[in-house]
Amino acid sequence: MKPVIEFTHPELNETVQSISGQYTLVEEDSLEYGGREVLFVVGVALVDNSCCGVGGCFFIHVPGYLIDRATNTSSDGRQISLVEPVADGPERDGIRAMLERRYPHAKMFF
Repeated sequence: MKPVIEFTHPELNETVQSISGQYTLVEEDSLEYGGREVLFVVGVALVDNSCCGVGGCFFIHVPGYLIDRATNTSSDGRQISLVEPVADGPERDGIRAMLERRYPHAKMFF
């Protein structure tokens, strides 16, 4: 049986500060891969308070295949969906290739 996890949908365009910088999630979307819907979130990170220099990047978080959208609501009112993480290497490679065409040079994690 494949694992299914709860994914709490983020608040978009809300900047999150850290000791070395900040990030903002700017888009949530999905794409079809292998007849299944893959959920992903796009963000922008900025390192501007680090002793090691400054930098930034676009990044994409891929929680996984959408199993059931908005099954629950978090205590702060955000939707929670059920997703199956993408564990297979070739599937990750295929999804990564599709996203890289749409978001060139973005860092990506699953």
